[in-house]
Amino acid sequence: MENYCLQLWNVIKTADYALFKELYLPGVILFAVVYFGVCFFYLFLKLTVFRKKKCLGIKISDDSGDLFISSTAITDLVKSLKSIFPTIEVAKLDLRPTKEAYEMNLQVTYDLRGESLSEQVIKLRQQILADVEKVFGITSITKINISLKKTKSGIGRDKYQPQPILQEGREEVVIEPISENLTSEHNDEDEVK
Repeated sequence: MENYCLQLWNVIKTADYALFKELYLPGVILFAVVYFGVCFFYLFLKLTVFRKKKCLGIKISDDSGDLFISSTAITDLVKSLKSIFPTIEVAKLDLRPTKEAYEMNLQVTYDLRGESLSEQVIKLRQQILADVEKVFGITSITKINISLKKTKSGIGRDKYQPQPILQEGREEVVIEPISENLTSEHNDEDEVK
């Protein structure tokens, strides 16, 4: 084994690097082109062929016929929960089909007043599933994904706003609006002159 390693080292040490230098840059360029081509092809397939597409609603089949409930109707129902959850406002809702059921994606705005977000989200999920089943008879929604779009600061958060810092010995300057009487006095003086 040692003889083999020594022979290999001698071959590498005495090798002609001109051929290596001539093929190195084209090899790196070829690798980069192939790599970026494969990445582009993967993204193309992921965004076009294998993407979960939004659905326009949920179809409920029965012996007497089909009932189609649009995603707009489900959105209106979910947005009506604002009275129960005043700190959460639903900004967007979309439904995506899975193999045997549906997945609901919500984008919400959260008001920082009230309970913690995690407690509110658990209650919201349970309420949505219960209301959708009670109102529309839909039991095929198995997963509700909620993403926080933005937060709103509530009235109770004013105490956390930064206050101006005054230097010692200086008084706070209060600027009062100019009253209408002052402007009318100047107009009277101008007329007298």
